[in-house]
Parts: sequence; C-alpha cells; structure tokens
Amino acid sequence: MNKSFYYLVTWDEASYLRQTLEELGIEHVVESSNEALLIPDGRLAIVFPDLHVRTYSTVRELFQGDHWLPYQS
Repeated sequence: MNKSFYYLVTWDEASYLRQTLEELGIEHVVESSNEALLIPDGRLAIVFPDLHVRTYSTVRELFQGDHWLPYQS
C-alpha cells in the first residue's frame, strides 16, 4: 500500500474505527510508532493510501474533519 496520510487516534477509538473501515471496504493499516511516525503514547495511526474523493469524504466524516497528517516515509 502506498501510504499517503494518517489520523492519530486513541487505542479505544482505533477498535471501532478499524472495524467500521473494514465493513466499508476502505483500505487502511494501523501503525504504532516507527521510523516514519513518531506517535505519542496512548495513540495509534490509522494510515491510508490516496483515496478517491467519495471514499475520502466518507473517511473525513468518520474521523470528524480534516485533522489528518501527511505520511512521511
């Protein structure tokens, strides 16, 4: 997967969001801190590839806004 952007979420949020994304068939991965991402304690990154506009609109609504961060690989 070509990683494009991500949202930071709490561990509690990650379970619900991951399940919802899987049900909607939206490609994503969940990551913790690594060389590309420095994630604060208690958080995870839900990472996405470039998405079609309609799919991004669904993700934006699910995550309640445009507070995503670019994925720096």
